[in-house]
Amino acid sequence: MRSLRPLLLVGLVALGSCTSATEGKRATTITVAPLVLTFDAIGDNQALTATVLDQDGNVMASATPAWSTTAASVATVTSAGVVIAAGSGTAKVRATIGTAVGEVDVTVDQLPAAFTYAASASGNGLNATRGVNVTVRPGVRVLDGNGNGVSGEAVTFAVLSGGGSIGGVGATTDANGEARVVSWMLGPNLGDNTLQASYGAFTPVVFTVTGVDDPCTAAGAAAIAPGETKNGTLSASDCLAVDLRRYDLYKLVLASPAGVVIDMDGVPPLDSWLTLFAADNATIVAENDDIQLGVIQDSRIGIALAAGTYFLRATSFDPGETGGYSLTVTEAAIGVPASVTVNAGEGQVAAPGNPVAIAPSVVVRDAIGTPVASVPVEFATVPGVGSVTGASVVTDANGVATIGSWTLAAGANVLSATVTGAGITGNPSVLSASGSASAAGFNVSLRFTSMPTANQLTTFSAAALRWESIITGDVPPIPLNAPAGSCSTSPAINETIDDLIIYVLLEPIDGVGQVLGSAGPCFVRNTAPSPGLLGLPVVGVMRFDTADLPSLEAGGNFGNVILHEMGHVIGIGTRWGNFLLNPSLPSAPGVNTHFNGPNAIAGFNAIGGGTWTGSTTPLATSKVPVENTQGGQGTRDSHWRESVLANELMTGFVNAGSNPLSELTIRSLIDLGYVVNPAEADALFLALAIRDAASPVGPSLELKDDILRMTIREVGATPVMKGKKPRQ
Repeated sequence: MRSLRPLLLVGLVALGSCTSATEGKRATTITVAPLVLTFDAIGDNQALTATVLDQDGNVMASATPAWSTTAASVATVTSAGVVIAAGSGTAKVRATIGTAVGEVDVTVDQLPAAFTYAASASGNGLNATRGVNVTVRPGVRVLDGNGNGVSGEAVTFAVLSGGGSIGGVGATTDANGEARVVSWMLGPNLGDNTLQASYGAFTPVVFTVTGVDDPCTAAGAAAIAPGETKNGTLSASDCLAVDLRRYDLYKLVLASPAGVVIDMDGVPPLDSWLTLFAADNATIVAENDDIQLGVIQDSRIGIALAAGTYFLRATSFDPGETGGYSLTVTEAAIGVPASVTVNAGEGQVAAPGNPVAIAPSVVVRDAIGTPVASVPVEFATVPGVGSVTGASVVTDANGVATIGSWTLAAGANVLSATVTGAGITGNPSVLSASGSASAAGFNVSLRFTSMPTANQLTTFSAAALRWESIITGDVPPIPLNAPAGSCSTSPAINETIDDLIIYVLLEPIDGVGQVLGSAGPCFVRNTAPSPGLLGLPVVGVMRFDTADLPSLEAGGNFGNVILHEMGHVIGIGTRWGNFLLNPSLPSAPGVNTHFNGPNAIAGFNAIGGGTWTGSTTPLATSKVPVENTQGGQGTRDSHWRESVLANELMTGFVNAGSNPLSELTIRSLIDLGYVVNPAEADALFLALAIRDAASPVGPSLELKDDILRMTIREVGATPVMKGKKPRQ
């Protein structure tokens, strides 16, 4: 019989060969590119690519590695392999499939890009008591290219003027990039004191604080006469100066909501004291008798007072020298919400459909400014514009309520924070944001002080986008630190502005049919685009009368009025400077007022103005015609002439039908220093051969006094240093 062993061996060999040929592919090598990543700003990111090879060296195109990081505090990585800088330091980012690993070395070394005021309570632009330490220590911030704080940087401080002194000439930035002087004692005189903070090659940051008298030592401050009653809610900052016998100055300092402190400063000629009596004018509530002859002292008695009337008397060994003064104490509602203000998250920009980076928050305080905890706050967007999560929250121990998230729609977005209750100032508190996919180009940031309707918000947003499409050249960002009220009723401003902030005030003005609205700039750059020009606006205000809004919206004119007023904030009619010739105001109506910017003249000629020679002069160069007869202070000398330009948007009237924003208006912005796209102009051609001042076009709606005249302040730019990170 034939042996089967050889056949069996052959079969086994054949079987082994078949298994090797069909063995599954597996990842053995992962190569990640680039091999090294270096970031100089937190938030910067870069996508990695991973090439996966199998055991035969072939590329596994469909293999997807898992991504991880060795230090999430330095760099994070998404499931798609996008590395995001999170903090200074080094880390490794790895791509893993089974036992195959590829990795990248990541270094985050923040490069300072800006040096400016601290993000909050910077200590600039305040009043403080002369000769004592300021209560808000000046602070600065070192930022990287994405606006994140850079820690560990050395800042130096020095007194520039005022004769004061500081404690600690140097400080190191903290985790938020902030550094503050240890202390700053103002000089002994009234007036401005300045302090300079310096860092590397950046332009120094200068703080100005005005030295004033302590309101509790200023002679005659809040003085009361014998028998006069002082009413009102008490707070820690209240004080009452009382002129007693022989003009010695004593002070009654109201130190707490339910109490007072009797504070006596002076040089009494005799041993004397102050006594506080209850309402019966007989029962002594408190008494101070340690004022000695010829000695200046600060003697205080703290008394807890219930609401009611009390009597303060000064007495001495001379029975003929006594005085009686009454004080009515009204207790404040402590721990009850009295105000709501924005705490964080104002003015952010995020791509439409994405949440803002900083969750907005507000702070709730009582009547004396103490934060109130456990207060319900309800956040809400304008219906249909953006969305929120975690809208119903309560304040924490610091009185702060923070929303879960705020996802933006395209254009302008607003968010309200409302506390239940009556008599709460700033309620609801309103935050604004911009839904934009890119920060490139010219940006108009709308800041609403009250909640608009959906239609109003959409109309304002469309106007801002229209001007952004016209002005194509970016304007350098500029830091601004300004106290509340610097622009009409604006809140405090402490940020780097790119490029223009416009506060929108929807409020009662003067009733139906009067002034519809008004607008203008309040902060401008202190450097002009070229010699002879005025600085471009940084911050402005638009006011609209809520009494006129319904008719404007119903009549279809709302969009034109918004676009027109926004033009005034940008500078049309408000920053014309030396280009405005032969003005009609204050007392020369009818003269040939005109704007002679060369680009505006070219734009005027392009829409048919080449045949116009002026109504009162034959000079063809005496153009572009500016309103000279119609309207008053807010119309003449600041709008194109209605009798010539007809329904052009920037005359002082809104006409029936279309109101084109013409090539004239757009090219006039070049004269002011903007870079624009004239192709964005609306079609307009003037038949000037049959129109002159004797046959004016009839306006349908007069805008009246629509130039908002405010104090215009200049603000200087802080240059951004390029190159290596400075080391102190």
